Amino acid sequence: MLASTETILKAARQCFFQHGYTTSSIAMISRYADISRVTIHKQFGSKEQLFRAFLKHEHESQYSKLAGYITDYDCIWQQLEVMLLDWGRPLFEEITDKLVLSDLVRTASDHCQDIFDSHSAVITDFVVSALAEAEKKSQISFAQQSLTPREFAETLVVTAKAIFSISPLTDGKQAVLNNLAIYRAALSR
Repeated sequence: MLASTETILKAARQCFFQHGYTTSSIAMISRYADISRVTIHKQFGSKEQLFRAFLKHEHESQYSKLAGYITDYDCIWQQLEVMLLDWGRPLFEEITDKLVLSDLVRTASDHCQDIFDSHSAVITDFVVSALAEAEKKSQISFAQQSLTPREFAETLVVTAKAIFSISPLTDGKQAVLNNLAIYRAALSR
């Protein structure tokens, strides 16, 4: 990634988080980044494309953590717990202004659903691979279940996503932990 691209994405994040999507402009982001509007337009084309690139960049920064969940924790349930709680952290959690927050959530929902779907697919693939490894180590067993590891992973990710979407953060965390406890009991050897 070009240094200017990284600078622009950081400035866009700061601008979007402070002012929201609707109020932000390429000119404003240009001032935050101290990079010309022409450069920003050449790299991203439009504010919408810049917002999409910002969201994609935020998600990709989470992907680098995935391998750490496997190496840092031996138990599949610890891996899943830490990963789901980290993944479930709202992207815009540090925004305290309710108008800015609702503007960003609406914009992300309207313009970036494919990015969120792709992100969920990456997380699901990670869970499938972690489950396969745990099954090899005899930590879990799907022998008594009608679900395949992929179906289980999809269910786990969709459930966690739904919980975090509709619950306050602290309630959501506890609900995900409770959900994992049920799954753990169902898949124990």
